[in-house]
Order: sequence, then structure tokens, then C-alpha cells
Amino acid sequence: MVTKNIFFNILVLFLFFFQSQSSFSSRLKVHKIPFEDILKELKILEKKLQLQYKSTYEKDFTPRPIDLYQKVILKDCHLTLKTYTNEGLIFRDFYDLLKARAFKKIKMLHKTYTIGFGRTSLMKRRMGLHFNTKKERDHFYPQFKKLSSFCRDKRVKSFFKQKRGRQNKEGEKTTFKGRIPVNNAETAGRVFDENQDVKIAHLSGEMSFLERHDSIKKAKKSILIQSLLFRGDEVGKLLGAKLIQRRQEGLDIRIMVDGLASQIFDNPIVKSHKKNTRILLHNLMAAGIRVYGFSCNFSPFKNEMRGVDLGKLTHRNHDKVWLVDSEIPEEESAVGIMGGINFAAEYFRLEAKQEFNWRDHDIAIKGKVLKEMRESFLRFFGEKSIRYRTSKYDKKCFNPFDPIKEPNQYHYFKNTKSKPYKEAALKDKILVNLSHIRIKKLIKDRVSIYDDPHDYKVPFPIYHDIQRSRYIHARPDEGEDYIIKSYYQLIESAKEEILIANSYFLPSPRLRSLLRNAMRRGVHVTILSNHVKAHKMNMINLVGRSYYYDLKKDFPDNIRILEWIGKKPSEKVPSHTTMHSKYMVIDGEVALLGSHNLDYSSLYNSETAVIFESESAALELKEYFTKMEKYSLEPSMDALAYYKKPKGGELILFKILKLIEHRL
Repeated sequence: MVTKNIFFNILVLFLFFFQSQSSFSSRLKVHKIPFEDILKELKILEKKLQLQYKSTYEKDFTPRPIDLYQKVILKDCHLTLKTYTNEGLIFRDFYDLLKARAFKKIKMLHKTYTIGFGRTSLMKRRMGLHFNTKKERDHFYPQFKKLSSFCRDKRVKSFFKQKRGRQNKEGEKTTFKGRIPVNNAETAGRVFDENQDVKIAHLSGEMSFLERHDSIKKAKKSILIQSLLFRGDEVGKLLGAKLIQRRQEGLDIRIMVDGLASQIFDNPIVKSHKKNTRILLHNLMAAGIRVYGFSCNFSPFKNEMRGVDLGKLTHRNHDKVWLVDSEIPEEESAVGIMGGINFAAEYFRLEAKQEFNWRDHDIAIKGKVLKEMRESFLRFFGEKSIRYRTSKYDKKCFNPFDPIKEPNQYHYFKNTKSKPYKEAALKDKILVNLSHIRIKKLIKDRVSIYDDPHDYKVPFPIYHDIQRSRYIHARPDEGEDYIIKSYYQLIESAKEEILIANSYFLPSPRLRSLLRNAMRRGVHVTILSNHVKAHKMNMINLVGRSYYYDLKKDFPDNIRILEWIGKKPSEKVPSHTTMHSKYMVIDGEVALLGSHNLDYSSLYNSETAVIFESESAALELKEYFTKMEKYSLEPSMDALAYYKKPKGGELILFKILKLIEHRL
């Protein structure tokens, strides 16, 4: 029996085809108009349609309708559609009208009438142009349809393709403020100078845990969290309990995690932690903390997909940001923490055994840049609130009551919906207890089991005054690739030295070319990444290290290759597994640090980073880098030659991975 949904989908495809035919007939008429007249009318139409449009978006799960403000920018048959809410910009969608045509969506979308642009808009659930009345939509639709017909004329296509080709050849000119590259795009992040009183402190894993733990206590208004995962281990349960306690006191707490990484792909050593992750996220929701990336009815795949865009399943929400009181950055309690660390014990070096722990790096940030970090978070959170497909089902576990104004209802809902954690299996209990003891000792006495990068006593952060800084992000869906562009621009600006520490190093052709150009200028380059035996995702490094040989052969005096093995020469067994840091230092003056790996898959993830100019802060980061060298080896030319062309079974795997290199 044909269901209602299947019938509706067939109808949509039929009408889409029908509109294509009518569009074809209109293009035949356009062909008869002289080319110069088309260009004149096209410019008039583009100017006429560059308006601001307002609509109200109503979804079942939102407490009130969402006011949308949309701005259309048209230039040379390129349409940029910016969508705002009262909290600021949410989406930026791009449509090439040389390929995409305007069409009317036949189904009302959240009580709005919509004009879409091309198959991308239809199939991948990109934003269209929304109107509250059919009359208003039908007034503008013929004009957009006419514009797309003009743009799809063969003569117009040829003209604008040539024009765009010339513009791409000329490229973008990079400007700098001091050593910080500048981008004037609305969402690219502005450069803060010393007048904004920005301060940065470097954090090891244990320091990052303590700063987060203490900042929960000190918070006055809000705690905003982004992380790839928030695991239900001893670290997650402890911090989760403290977040719930602060929510009960009325704080605004919001969390975003990656649905697949946190619930499907994560493979903790203690098996009960995987089940406890869902229980932890469920209990946070029951306490009134909205967690995007979690659904009460367990459907992570549904929320990670957008329409029929299966590629979205491989794109991670990879940001790692912790913001406390970011709306009042002048307060002592206000702090931002970001870098490579996820919410799991090994990132903080708090697992039961040393060899389970990772080496990672965060920074703590204070100053007015926190407001920009907050805006970026709220934009992403707002996007989730509109796009999330299971929110209406989450009413059964998300506490809607205000803990201050409606305490009885709030606590009743929380107590009846919260779940107990699963106990660890007998063989895992010793690991859980050891991790718990280690966490308690760290909180009470600031004691670590490691003497590196600090002594066994974990120090308090040392804040550096920052001359200039810029908070940047990557949102591939919105065409925002500011992090990788900044990597390129900083490498181009290097004069003496480039230090790169990155968990995954699989350099693109452009990155390899820029590093080569830098070495031709006499710049010394040091690259530190994981040995294939030090990482469970070793296929990326297996391919990435194949590029080392040519770089070393061509520039033997200008490049050092270091591979992290997690073991000092004096140690019999590794004291760490993976190195997970992600940063670059240029000339001992400016650094870029964040969540972005230097591989292809990171070009499709959402990421965050900060660029900062400060000799003292860059020097301390160089010291961290130098300390990591002790846990690394420098492969010989023979080893590098083998990396380029391995033998035996490794060669078969290597050749297969090379075929899919651009997806790793």
C-alpha cells in the first residue's frame, strides 16, 4: 500500500519536473532577446530584488514563533541569502543562478510559503526565501523566476563564467593587522587589539579540567558548551552533576555535541561508559539543559543528515568551546576555554592507566573577545534549534519548567525523568575507581601522575597580555572556511620558523606548496604528528606521512619531521597514547590554536580556532612543543622512503587509502 509520504514525494518530483518544463519554455523566449538587453534587465532585476524580507517561522517544539529576517544579495547571477533571527545571523546560503533556478515549494514549511533555488535547496534542505502569505510569495516569485531564466541563458552563462574565471585568477589579497590576517566578511571574526584587554593562558589536560571545574562554581549567568563528545565516564558524570546543580540555581546552560561521535563512534575502554553517555545526556535534558546532538528517542542519524545529503554523515561538529559568563566579559568569572580537548577522561589525562591518556592542549581566554565567541555559539545553537528534526519528540525528556519560577514542577519533572547510571562490569571496576581517585586528588591537591609538561604539582594558569587576537571558525555548509585560509595566510607570512603540531597531518596540495615556498625563502619548518602506532585513526597518518620523503629530500636543511610515539627514551612503555594538540607557531610571534586538524575531512567539519599575537604566549607554546619532542622520534631517510612506498600487506592498504585520500 502506498503511504501518504511516498505519494507526496512522487507528487513533489512530478511538479518539480513540470516546473522544469515550463522553465525550459521560458528560456526559449529569453534566447530571442538581444544579449545587451538581457544584461541591462538582469542588473535592474538584481537591484530590485535586493531587499530585506520578514517572516515568522513556527515549529511545534518552540515555545514561541521564530521571527526570521532574510537579506538577499545578488551580483552577477550569484545569490547570497542571509537569514537572521533576533539573536543575529543564523544561516548563509549561496546559490549560483547560472545553474539553479527559482521554484515554488508546494508544501508550507512551518507555516511559511517558500521560494527555493535549485535542487540543492530542495534535496539538501537549504534555506529558501520565506513569506507568511501566499500573496506575498506569488508577488516576488515571477521576478525571481525571470531572473533565473536570464541567468540560465547560454550567452549569459558564458559571459559570467569568463568573468568569474578572471576574478579567481587575480585571487584575494591578504591584509594584516600586525601579524594577524584580516577578513572583512560579516562572520569572519574581527581583530582585537591591546585596547580590548584580551588575555590568554595555556592549559595542559589537567589544567583544563581544573579550570572548567572551578569556572562552574564561579559562574554567575551562563555556561555554553560545544564538544565533539560528552562521555558518561567519571569526568563527565562529575561535571554533569555540577552543571545540573547550577541549572537548578537558574543559570542558562546550553550544550552541543556531535550526535554520531558521542553516541555511535565513541569506543571507551570501560564499556558501561557508552551506555552512561546516553544516560548523562538524558539527565542533563531532564534538568532543563538543552543538549543538541542528543534525542530522547535515539535517532542520531536523522539529525546528522540534511534531506538526502548523505555526505553530512561524514561531517562532524568538531568544535570544542567552553564559555562562562561570556555576556559579561568584564567580570572575573568570565572565561572561555577552547582547543583540542573533548569531554572524556583521556583528554584530561585522568584515565586509570597512563598508557590510556592522550597529550592535548587548550587555552583559557579572557576579555572582550568572549562576546564574539558567544555570538558564534548562539548562531550555531540557533541553527540547531531550527534544523533539529527530533525536537518535537524530545518533550518527553526535556524539562520545560523554570527552576526558579516553577520549582515544584521543575523538580518533579527532573526527579521522575532522571535515570540511574549503569554499573561497570567487575573487570572494569578497578579502572573506574582508579580514575575516580585520580580526579579527587587533582581537585583537592592539584596533583598529577605526570611530571611533564609541569612538575607533579599542577600549576595555576599564567595569563599573557595579547597584542592582537582573532576568533575564527569553519562552517562549510555556510561557505565559511576561515581557519584553513588563516593557516595558508600565516604560512605565507612566515619569515624564519614554522612549528606545526597536529594530531592528523594529511596536507593538501596547496598546503604542501605553501610549505615548499616558505622553505625556499629560508624558513625552517618542524612538523610533529602521530606515528601510526600512536593513534587508532592511523590510516590518515599512514597516507599523510607518504609526503614526508619528498619534502625532506628537497629541503634537507629546512625541515624536521617528528613522529609522536608517547614514550620518552628513558621509558620502557609509553606513558601516553595519542598526541591530540592542534596548533601552529610562526616566527615565535603569532600562533593559531583550535580544534582543526590538517587533513581533508576537517575541511567539511565545523571547527573553531583563535589566532593570537604575543611573543610571551607564543614562547610558552614553543616550550610545550619542545617538551613534546621528548616523546617523539625523528625518522631516517630510509624510514621516510618506506613511508612513501611501503611493502607487503601495508602496501595494499596504502594503495586503497590513497584512492580515498580526499575523504580522509
